[in-house]
Amino acid sequence: MQPALSYLSTACVLKFLDSNKRIQLSLRCLALHQVEKSLPLYLDRLCLDHFRITINHINFHVSSKQITAHSKRVKRQIPLPSHMTRVQVFRRLMDALLKDRYEISVNEMTFRVYLLDLFPLPENMRVKVKRLDTGLLELQRLIPVINQTSSPLKELKFVARNQTDLHIPMVHRAEKLGIIDFSTHKNKINWGVILAFLPNKEIVLKQAKLSDREVMSVVESWLESKRDIGASFTWERYESKTVEKVMKKVRRCFGGNVAAMEENEKLSPSLATPCLILPMNPTSELILYGTEEKGLEGFTFNLKMEIFPAASITSFHQHHPYQFYAQGQESEFSLVLNFFHVPILAFIAGWLMGYVSIDVIKNPSVQF
Repeated sequence: MQPALSYLSTACVLKFLDSNKRIQLSLRCLALHQVEKSLPLYLDRLCLDHFRITINHINFHVSSKQITAHSKRVKRQIPLPSHMTRVQVFRRLMDALLKDRYEISVNEMTFRVYLLDLFPLPENMRVKVKRLDTGLLELQRLIPVINQTSSPLKELKFVARNQTDLHIPMVHRAEKLGIIDFSTHKNKINWGVILAFLPNKEIVLKQAKLSDREVMSVVESWLESKRDIGASFTWERYESKTVEKVMKKVRRCFGGNVAAMEENEKLSPSLATPCLILPMNPTSELILYGTEEKGLEGFTFNLKMEIFPAASITSFHQHHPYQFYAQGQESEFSLVLNFFHVPILAFIAGWLMGYVSIDVIKNPSVQF
């Protein structure tokens, strides 16, 4: 019989073993359970859902009859203990997987649970995370779970129910910020003020209804700010017509030039509208444009502001015979002219000036 590995040897083997295999071995062999939990656990993905835990590529699910653990290759099922409820089994499973661990480091952590009272997290659970998605949970309730060394986060997605949620230090330190507006009419968030002082490099706002005044306030604050090149703000869930209207209103207020994207200018993966260039300083400029996105409900359009180096793209009027937007006003006639060829334009001009007879109109074959 081969002698058993020493504690240090066992710890060394488990430390460099795949995370999912480590967990499977510790659940099957109680002698390894304490050793395995005393070692740092590094995960690529951790998702907590209702009666479901996903660790990397393995999914643990507690149904009303059984516990199922499955991956792409393996699926195992265990009958639910008769003396325990579904909630009790799920809590026991969560404790077995995550409780009393020395350290948990996760690349991407997602919460789909919205009732922490029904599914409380294990005691003393601390997670070092790079990307955090709180789902519908309040960010304040998850702060005790997040290791302080996680800050600044690479990405933070959360719901904002009032302006207090946006003053949390973790929110300001995140590199990329995804915000879902859950504020009510009573606790409405003043986005014109909030977006002016948020220092994040990339901000994405969803389900928010910004007034024209708030949009202009955001643009003005960004033009006056000292944000670095590459900083961006995206307002999601727009309609294409709304994007164009907002860009026109911004140009009336702040001026700027309209730009046409060239194929070699990879400023955005998908453009739905021309770009509006607003100079900030001699070295940078603020560019507004629309992006197109395909979702479950069809195509949606987003309005995006992004800071680029000065002279990143060529203004529209410099290489196009007609300007898409008239300076200071909407020119529908200039839009129509873009769809006509030069001979037709010459015909219209001649007709208006009296050089073309009415016979030409009645008989299209007559040359002019």
